[in-house]
Amino acid sequence: MHGSGHFRSFRDILAAVRRNLKDLRAHHPLLVILLSLCYALVIFTPVSSPAVDLEPGEDVRIDADRLNYDQNRKIYAAEGNVVFVTGTMKLTCDAAEYSDLTGAFTAGGNVVFTDEKGTVLCSRVEGNARTGLGTFYVAEMDNIKGGYFLKGDQIDKLGETTYHAAGGSFSECGKKRPLWEIRGKNLWVTQEEYVTGRHTTMRIGGVPVFYTPYFLFPIKTKRQSGLLQPVFGQGSRNGKSIELDYFWNMDTNRDATFSYEYLGDNGNRFGLEYRYAVAQDVHGALFGKYIHDRNADREGSRIGMNQDRWEIGLTHYHNLEDRVYGGIFTDFFSDGFYLSDFATSPEARVQVNGQSDVTLVKRWDGGNLSADFRYYQEMGVRREKTTLQPIPEIRLDLTPRRAGQSNWFYALDSGFVNFYRQEGYRSTLSPNISSDPWTLTPVTSDQAANLRKLTDAGFDAETALRHQGIKGRRLDLFPNVSLPLDLISNLVFTPMIGYRETLYSRGAFSEDFADRGIFYAGGGLSSRFFRDFSLGSSGSFRHIVEPGITYDYRPEQGQKEIPIYDEVDTIGHADQFHLKLTNRFLMTGRGEPKVGQVKETEVETREIMALKFDALYDRLLAEQRFRSITGEWDLNFTDSLYMEINSLYNFTEHDFESLNLDLKYKVQETLTFQAGRRFTQRIPVDSNRPSGSGELRTIGGDDVLNALDNQGISYWTTSVGWEPNKALSMSLSGYFNAADSTGDDLSFKLSYQTECWGAMLVADRYDESVLNDHTHELEMDRVNEIRFFFTIKSLRFKLFSNI
Repeated sequence: MHGSGHFRSFRDILAAVRRNLKDLRAHHPLLVILLSLCYALVIFTPVSSPAVDLEPGEDVRIDADRLNYDQNRKIYAAEGNVVFVTGTMKLTCDAAEYSDLTGAFTAGGNVVFTDEKGTVLCSRVEGNARTGLGTFYVAEMDNIKGGYFLKGDQIDKLGETTYHAAGGSFSECGKKRPLWEIRGKNLWVTQEEYVTGRHTTMRIGGVPVFYTPYFLFPIKTKRQSGLLQPVFGQGSRNGKSIELDYFWNMDTNRDATFSYEYLGDNGNRFGLEYRYAVAQDVHGALFGKYIHDRNADREGSRIGMNQDRWEIGLTHYHNLEDRVYGGIFTDFFSDGFYLSDFATSPEARVQVNGQSDVTLVKRWDGGNLSADFRYYQEMGVRREKTTLQPIPEIRLDLTPRRAGQSNWFYALDSGFVNFYRQEGYRSTLSPNISSDPWTLTPVTSDQAANLRKLTDAGFDAETALRHQGIKGRRLDLFPNVSLPLDLISNLVFTPMIGYRETLYSRGAFSEDFADRGIFYAGGGLSSRFFRDFSLGSSGSFRHIVEPGITYDYRPEQGQKEIPIYDEVDTIGHADQFHLKLTNRFLMTGRGEPKVGQVKETEVETREIMALKFDALYDRLLAEQRFRSITGEWDLNFTDSLYMEINSLYNFTEHDFESLNLDLKYKVQETLTFQAGRRFTQRIPVDSNRPSGSGELRTIGGDDVLNALDNQGISYWTTSVGWEPNKALSMSLSGYFNAADSTGDDLSFKLSYQTECWGAMLVADRYDESVLNDHTHELEMDRVNEIRFFFTIKSLRFKLFSNI
């Protein structure tokens, strides 16, 4: 039965009795005595009603085993399993009093106080239900919303989000036995602001670590401006170091970080990173660092290097409209040694080229138009002026499209590139070029050495010059038409013809122009058939076979007067067949259920295996016309196993030109193994020019590569990862040079992370190689580095040392 309505009606009756007491006293004295005894019994006898709702408009409810009301003091007294509720506050205790007049309350005995911010356990509490303020004695406050734990002999709630603790402690990590805590005679806590204290000690595992007469600690869960935690270090490269960062929260869509680093052996390094997001599709960042490095020219090829060292970069992405987007991705360094001297990640240390791009792309159905301003900066050298730069590269590509209502299809591949070297060979495309390589005035010693090798191998000087790559502009146009013909069921023959015109320009004079025209002809014969196999309740299996043959023909013609920048300029005579065979294996069934998943998974189709072969039959070869065969094997049975192998075998040289392997195997949910193999017989002469995917482009032709005795690349990559639970993880990864014993990179990482603290150990061993500009020899230096990170919720310490 709800106590509110009955109790208030009885109070009205008692009030009426008191108003008429004088009249009754005169006429019925015995009745007055009897009524007085009943009144006393009502006031001082426990009420049997289990709950009380107070005056209308005041949201207070009291439940108890025994509930008394003192009419004179306007106080409710409750005992036994007391539950006191007002607004979002709930209080349970053994005994409590509440003033109906002021809203004040007291409670004692096993007090549990809860509201939307958290829970307080205490021996006694004094507060006011209307102001929301109060004092807790011998209290423990678990502020769930703020994410901290506060203890004290006395905790005063001074405001909506402000507390004071006398003889208390503060922690963001643990309740009964916190990993770390701040203890002090007086602590002030302001949610989303700071914890301040006087005469405080920091304790880790209950052991005092340090004392401070005044303490300030941030407990902000939202982005706000302020100093970030410092990072301390000790290393053989930079000596003792300390890093201080300041975060500036400018607005909801803009912020910046200012950094200062003291490097004991190098000097002071200053940094800035500014981030912005104008809209969802318009965002970016500007960053940079500068140091006057007093140790820049310490040894070897660094002798005499400029001490003013810096890096600067900009990233900006802008989606202008549907299918139109642009981006700026730049990263420049003062010298080629900057990353190897200051980077901590293995990826940055072994970076061969710094690449910067400004890109604009327009896509539509059937084609795309793109403009790319790309700049390469070679790493590992002091200053490189002979790097070939494609600034800009503009492309217009049209995929095959039907011409009107006919069966003919037309397509276009076109591109314009402006190639630039800051320094190059000072010569023209004149046919009267000198045969003496020294009259070509090479700029660097490595260019002169390459020229001598080529001329000694029998190349004339002009060809040697062209294979070095020179300044100039190139316009390449390749229109072509095709006619797919359905011969019989599942057999399509597609003849194709095209003409490729390439124009070159190096200056304003007529002798600086050159062109090349190549006629293309060919065709392809392709087919596709499959067979399905039922696997019962497990699903079905499909085997697809795609055989094909293509023919390419390009007539022979002289190309002596054109420069060679990349593979486009090495296209020559062709009379060859490609024999292709592809086998695909598809499995249809229900996917693997996730851990804890109850519902049946949806039906899915997975390509579990693909086997591809491409054999090249070259009719221009006098012997062994089967020139090469390319094979690829992809294996993807489950999410736990993936493997890809591709290789190129050259029959004329009886050797592999390339072999690549990628393997990933998840032994169980906690253990993962990965391995990779990269082998390429030869890499480009102009190896400082990678393609957009980062792979090196082969340019200059096989004969030139042979003459320069290029050894290519050969290495292994491996990694093992173990995560027995969410807190602990361990990994071991390595890069191993298969050609010799130098250039290896091995990294071990051990990490333990909990909700409130974590630790990570990183050990790296790698070979650092730098080209000596004086001796033209590679300098090798083996570096062993150990780094240790320790995180305590909002505190982060970093220690590292080189051995």
